[in-house]
Amino acid sequence: MTPTLPTACVKYAQTKTFTSATIPKALLKDHSTKPSSWGLIVVHISSLVYTWIEQEPLTLGPDKLGVIVPDELQKVAAGGRLAPMLNFTMTRILTHISATMRMSSCDLSRPH
Repeated sequence: MTPTLPTACVKYAQTKTFTSATIPKALLKDHSTKPSSWGLIVVHISSLVYTWIEQEPLTLGPDKLGVIVPDELQKVAAGGRLAPMLNFTMTRILTHISATMRMSSCDLSRPH
């Protein structure tokens, strides 16, 4: 099963751009996000192997986004022959939205 983002959410943070040399070691090991905190992995160059524990690893690239599921173990690894050129960002997305911030679709345009 490939997860999809919830329909109502807002962007609250985005990482700097990581490369194969700057991927934080914590992302290479099993880790999880906070409850109700989803994420989106955007690979700009090369590929990234995203493993959501108990699922088949997904190879992400410029044409395939990765959805980070809250409170589930996951990890990433540089992949492919272009791994030294890897370039990706991660966006943190909050799904618990106050009544004054209700949205009909996921707004990833800017932090709130």
